[in-house]
Amino acid sequence: MNCTDYTTDEYLPEIFTCQIIDLSEHKLCSEHKPNVCIRCSILGKFFTGESIYETKAIGHVICVFLWSLTVIVGVHGVATNFLIVIITRRINSQRPFDILIMFLAMFDLLCSGSTVVGMTVHVAFYQSWVNKNFWTMHWFHKSTLAILLCRTASTYMAMLITMERFLVLKFPFQTRYWFSTRKTILLAIGVIVVSLILNVPRFLMFEVEPNHFQSANITALHDFTYIVGVTHIFGWNTICFFFENLWDMNEHLDFLAPLPVLLVFNVLSYAKVQKMQNRRKQLDMGVKAEIETVRLFLPVVIAYFSTNVVPFVHFFIAYFTDTFYRELNAAVGLSIAINSAVNFQIYYYQRKAFRMETKAFIPKWYKFVSVFRPNEAMLHRDNTVDTGTETRSTDSALLTNKNTFKSWVNWKAESGVEIS
Repeated sequence: MNCTDYTTDEYLPEIFTCQIIDLSEHKLCSEHKPNVCIRCSILGKFFTGESIYETKAIGHVICVFLWSLTVIVGVHGVATNFLIVIITRRINSQRPFDILIMFLAMFDLLCSGSTVVGMTVHVAFYQSWVNKNFWTMHWFHKSTLAILLCRTASTYMAMLITMERFLVLKFPFQTRYWFSTRKTILLAIGVIVVSLILNVPRFLMFEVEPNHFQSANITALHDFTYIVGVTHIFGWNTICFFFENLWDMNEHLDFLAPLPVLLVFNVLSYAKVQKMQNRRKQLDMGVKAEIETVRLFLPVVIAYFSTNVVPFVHFFIAYFTDTFYRELNAAVGLSIAINSAVNFQIYYYQRKAFRMETKAFIPKWYKFVSVFRPNEAMLHRDNTVDTGTETRSTDSALLTNKNTFKSWVNWKAESGVEIS
């Protein structure tokens, strides 16, 4: 950002307004008022070169296809991460790993939901499905910030878990003190604080404002009633100082730093596990369990590393070419959704306790939901008396057929409740 042009140029944020307008150059001035100009440090484009208004062109089709996959994967991620939180709570483990996994699932749940909501409005702007008014610009602004915040928290939590796994193997006795239940929760809260610090500048530096360029008749903004612009509450000198001196460092810590950290600690953990495997017979059960936990989380980190490559590539291309490719932006949304949705499958197939608890929970949930479904047994439990050792209850049931009655009897038997 060149701060010497602040008297005439209006800088627009590249992750917001600049990506949804077509500019052939970084600066565009009004034909009627040549001294009124907008400037984008990074230009929004499609790989195939079409305009944002050519909604049936190949670049648009690719974005819609990637968005469709994002919605499917994101909804799956919301459901499965919600299930991870419930199952982890039911297991009620006080192991640091399980506590951190529960925090990771909560971040990924929010990440999945915000990605579905955020990428929907991104593609809606690409396709001109909605107008660029007050409500849609706030939807665009807030959901994009939520995606970035949740992605940061999820990635840094994965880093913390990776470091914890390595330290448990390297210093098994010391880590019992380093990662006590209370300290583990504090570390997870620390991840939240770091994520907020990295994302606060984005929340403070940009705001939704009326399009005050309408009178100047700048063609690129002709269909905008509101835009996302750079806020002026801190004064122009403060904004310039941040963008010229701190913005790159902030982006590097958010997008680039996690990848080498994940890589280094996982290589070290894998090497340590391989070394310990050579004397597996001499290891106690606790150490063997920690080795299996490292193996459990390794696929998660591989998934994190793989899906973070897309934001990494997107960042580098934008940084070195000054171009924000919309297809890559849609691919980033899909990668974040996949990143947030893979955990359940890995835990389910590689962790026996989690799998058994899931199998025990899902049928109970299904039976609870089936009570409220039409054409099935509608069970209502009343007159419950707790004797201290067992619970007796009288149930009123509306049984619609013989098979439903058998299912009801079997359920009562499994529950250990006497049928009166």
